[in-house]
Amino acid sequence: IAGFDTVKDAQSVRQVIGLLTEFPGLYLRMKGLDYLRFFGELQNMPRDRIRSRSEQLLKRFELWDAHDKQVGKYSKGMKQKLTLVRAMLHDPQVLFLDEPTSAMDPHSAKLVRDAMTDLRHERRTIVLCTHNLAEAEQLADRIAIVRRGQIIAQGTPMELKKQLLGDPLMELRLAGPMNGLVNYLQDKVNVVTHGED
Repeated sequence: IAGFDTVKDAQSVRQVIGLLTEFPGLYLRMKGLDYLRFFGELQNMPRDRIRSRSEQLLKRFELWDAHDKQVGKYSKGMKQKLTLVRAMLHDPQVLFLDEPTSAMDPHSAKLVRDAMTDLRHERRTIVLCTHNLAEAEQLADRIAIVRRGQIIAQGTPMELKKQLLGDPLMELRLAGPMNGLVNYLQDKVNVVTHGED
């Protein structure tokens, strides 16, 4: 991962990855900021960097007002966002995200999708596991479809649509005659059938 051997360089791998599992373990008695400080220290981040990065991310995900509140009192969506902040805290090169928006309201899910889009533009690698195909299509450069632990299809969103669904088929109903334009259309698209010109 990121050029490191996962066995020989396990500590280096931990420094370059961020992980969000679908059911993350949370320390419910800790306050949000303390929780992030704890994980920042595990990543050997300087204290001032932990504080500034925590504040930046908590504000971005609209959690700053709850930074001094016990995590156990957070809603499910807030907990999900906090664990995403934890995964992003040390500014990793690679993010593994399992269902990052599953417990979120539409507004929070959009915040997360926007953050992932920004990270893509910063040339980060994001491995996103999701059942939300619209989200995958919006965020992914490449998609792999997994069934029973096996990749059954992979490619760009457009390649997969074509592979799995075939060419798009559209029906046009026109209010008037085409005056011979069917021949022109046949050069541009695959005309399956047409009525009188």
